[in-house]
Amino acid sequence: MLRIREGVYSAPTAPQGVQLAALHGGELACASALRRYGVWILEDERRTHVWLGAKGRAHPHHSCACVVHRDAGRSAFGMVSVP
Repeated sequence: MLRIREGVYSAPTAPQGVQLAALHGGELACASALRRYGVWILEDERRTHVWLGAKGRAHPHHSCACVVHRDAGRSAFGMVSVP
């Protein structure tokens, strides 16, 4: 197990983007999640998109360039599903 941050752990086999989103406080989302699902994305932006839910707390980290998304719901860790 890898310690992502205090109280948050991950299997070493978890995708790097999922680990980075957890480090930031939420789930891999938006273009970052679509890219992991294999969907071709026009935009070549490599910043990590993180969904924090409506009231989630962001945890900026070293070299943080995360794009935060907030909307209804409560996030967990992992990757959002495709609606």
